[in-house]
Amino acid sequence: MNGVPGRKIDSERRPGRFSLPGRTLSVIRSSRGLRRRLLRSWLAVGAAFVVAMALAATGFRAIAATLLGSGFLEGPGGWVVSVLGPVLILLVSGPLFVLFSGVLAPFFWDGIGREAELAAVGEVVEHPLSRRAFLLDMALRLGFMAMVSVPATILIFTPAFWLSPVLLGLLVFSDVTGSVMQRRGVPFPRALGQAFRPRSAWALLAACIGLSFFSVLLAAMLPVLASSASLMFAEDRHVP
Repeated sequence: MNGVPGRKIDSERRPGRFSLPGRTLSVIRSSRGLRRRLLRSWLAVGAAFVVAMALAATGFRAIAATLLGSGFLEGPGGWVVSVLGPVLILLVSGPLFVLFSGVLAPFFWDGIGREAELAAVGEVVEHPLSRRAFLLDMALRLGFMAMVSVPATILIFTPAFWLSPVLLGLLVFSDVTGSVMQRRGVPFPRALGQAFRPRSAWALLAACIGLSFFSVLLAAMLPVLASSASLMFAEDRHVP
């Protein structure tokens, strides 16, 4: 495996006993460089979440103003909207935030992943995509995220609203594993299938889906998920 050499902090492989959450916390504690990158990414992710909330609130106010003009908000209608309004804003902000995080991915997740791999196994795998392939990969990923975000948003207003976080969790999984696959020269959409090869892939997907039910928690944990994605590939031999 070709890689960039670095200081090996703890490269012990533990087949069958690998705990992704525990390993992620251990590497974060041991790597000052990773903690610095996490802090910077948290600031960017926080700003993206605030923008998503602001856009969702603006849309809700526009809809509420329309309903007010039609007289719907008089009587029980006003009570329903005042109670459900904050909930709807929080729910709708989820797809917007995930879409924004896809735009942030090239600027933050790659650096986080490199630091995590370096801290865990002492090297960074480097088989990068060509510039043209990278741009095509990003275009396809953003198109995929936009395509899935639309039905995820629509589902919020249906009885199948619980499917929205499931779709968002899949997008988050694709997002946090994207830079890992790009460093290994695997383009999208083949990268999405390859991302399920490591032993801990389904556990990471479950975490992405579970956190997508709570957008505030997702915003807080997204950089940590990016760290976990890189560790998942770095410490599993069954990788591209």
